[in-house]
Amino acid sequence: MDKSLLVTRPNHDYTTIWLFHWAEGLIGEALRRKITVVDLAGQKAILTELEGRLRKISPDFIVLNGHGDAGTVTGQDNQPLISAGQNELLLAGSVVYAISCDSAKELGPAAVKSGTKAYIGYTEEFVFFIDESLVSNPTNDQTAKLFLDPAYSVALSLVKGHSASAAHTKATEMYKKTIRELLISDRKSENYLLPFLLANLNRLVCLGDGQAII
Repeated sequence: MDKSLLVTRPNHDYTTIWLFHWAEGLIGEALRRKITVVDLAGQKAILTELEGRLRKISPDFIVLNGHGDAGTVTGQDNQPLISAGQNELLLAGSVVYAISCDSAKELGPAAVKSGTKAYIGYTEEFVFFIDESLVSNPTNDQTAKLFLDPAYSVALSLVKGHSASAAHTKATEMYKKTIRELLISDRKSENYLLPFLLANLNRLVCLGDGQAII
């Protein structure tokens, strides 16, 4: 049976634009591995589109890019997509990674309770810094790369066949390596980034079945 990935990619502000472009590497890797990709990009990153696709297919892997809070991940223009106590059942049967603030605090546990195999996300704010002058080419942003390469390593590990727990471990190792490299480098002007990298590291959790694969 073919594997499938569904990814939401809103692009209405700086944060979501950067995530939108960084996710292209994930999509490319999935396609190279013959994984079917459903890409809800831009105006398609809305509830009706998500519900329609999830009713037709049960993706092995769901990646939610966007803003959020403890109980919700949003899509285009901050419209709610998945909310605890409302529609988390839509995620049942899938491995989920939410690149969003706070959602592993309430939505993650609710999703796992409702049948999500594993939910990887952040228990508090997910933070990254950007160079706004690179809005036309965010993937060249070396500051954002410090944060987003470890973050997206979770999803890349999963599409490469690793377990949810292994993907979580890979990301934490990348965060630690980035922190170490900054500490010993001559890039002293970037030392202010260290507490935020450490915060992302400490807030990333894997809930549910750590041995789940896609």
